[in-house]
Amino acid sequence: MPNKPIIAMEIWDMEPEDWPEAAKAPFKDVLNDPVAWAKMRGRIQRPGVVLQLKSTDPNDKDASADDAAQTVKKISEAINVPLIVWGSAVPAKDSEVLKNQ
Repeated sequence: MPNKPIIAMEIWDMEPEDWPEAAKAPFKDVLNDPVAWAKMRGRIQRPGVVLQLKSTDPNDKDASADDAAQTVKKISEAINVPLIVWGSAVPAKDSEVLKNQ
């Protein structure tokens, strides 16, 4: 393998509503700010960030592709490590959203 695998920190583009308090506790101050959440990866020593675009799920908040693109842009400008962008797992919506990235 030419490139060594990395372990990335997963963040969401919206505050998780159904996480138990114990899971939220380490991130309580940044859960509503994906840029600040992404910047935490240095504190927990992860060499990359995975951004889950949860807000784009049409069965939930159904955020627009433009909103998602703005979030991705802000995070990519705020960090200097690999950024992996993950969609909502709804193929039609992901096609619309991820082609704007």
